[in-house]
Amino acid sequence: MGFGGPELRPDKSGIVITHSKAILLQITCRLAIVWEYYVGTLETPFARALTEELLSQERMTFVGHFYLFGRKRIFLPERVRLTSAAREAATRMNLEVIEKSRK
Repeated sequence: MGFGGPELRPDKSGIVITHSKAILLQITCRLAIVWEYYVGTLETPFARALTEELLSQERMTFVGHFYLFGRKRIFLPERVRLTSAAREAATRMNLEVIEKSRK
């Protein structure tokens, strides 16, 4: 993705980012997964800013946070609302869904 300089390499920032097109929770989207490289790095100001940056893109981008010990969170862009069937699917997949509040 090319964020920042050498100080933001995964071994320095504690974060690895991958991208793919996906059908997630019954929605075709662009999925950016932010992987935790060291415990706790997904709770840092850098991870929060990165997530906000990815969610603010014009494309339909969902952002996943995948933690070292198995926790999975999916952040949805502001314009996305899930159906009850999609919420049930998220529950079955052990995904914590975070909907960005509308401003």
